[in-house]
Amino acid sequence: MAYRPGPTSIDEHVEYAELIHHLAPLISVYGSWLVAAIIALECVGVPLPGETVLIAAALYAGSTHELSIWSVFVAGVLGGVIGNFIAFWVGREFGYRLLLRYGHYVHLSESRIKIGQYLFLRHGSKVVFFARFVPLLRSVVGFLAGANYMPWRDFWIANIAGAIALGRYRCLRRLLPRVRR
Repeated sequence: MAYRPGPTSIDEHVEYAELIHHLAPLISVYGSWLVAAIIALECVGVPLPGETVLIAAALYAGSTHELSIWSVFVAGVLGGVIGNFIAFWVGREFGYRLLLRYGHYVHLSESRIKIGQYLFLRHGSKVVFFARFVPLLRSVVGFLAGANYMPWRDFWIANIAGAIALGRYRCLRRLLPRVRR
């Protein structure tokens, strides 16, 4: 087995260089706060490139050493957790009524909403955890979990575990040596 750090092809090197080139000024000024804010807003439902900023900040930290990779990791986790908690609260307070009132625009009848409640009560932790790895779901899962009355405790655990897993996967895997099989 041989170790191979960094990107696996010339194309990936070019993509990463362009990515860092465009985001480096923002990252150098705002640092980890930028990462946390963008990811939190993405998790609330604002269409922002949270994953892109996380990867760019990790690459910036690894290439310039002006930013700690651990601060980028923590910022990504905290941004994701806080954003999803806000979305969960909004969903818990207003989501069910909004789904009943406007759900027909996205083909959600009252019976489908009831099925969603059952699924979140039964499998909500798995849905919240794995939704972290799917960009569109990551943006709406907190709201849907709240709207479907998923228990707070289950949401907390799955949300934090999913944020840590995604942060580790997206941030740290870019910089730590990889094993070639």
